[in-house]
Amino acid sequence: MVGDKRRAPAERVGVVMGVLVSATCLADALGSLVGGPLLDLLGARWVFVIAASIMGLCLLAMVRFDRSAAPST
Repeated sequence: MVGDKRRAPAERVGVVMGVLVSATCLADALGSLVGGPLLDLLGARWVFVIAASIMGLCLLAMVRFDRSAAPST
């Protein structure tokens, strides 16, 4: 965190961190399981294109969610 700008109430920070760490571990496991067969099937270039597309969609979703969760001033 930068400064004291929390998006979650103090009593929910543990749950939020648990979800983030669980999602990271799940993505790591799924990426390892799916990446190898995709690499063999499509080649490295297309695996990187697919990964970049997924990351771009996640970025768009994050920006949209962040704007909707921001407190109105």
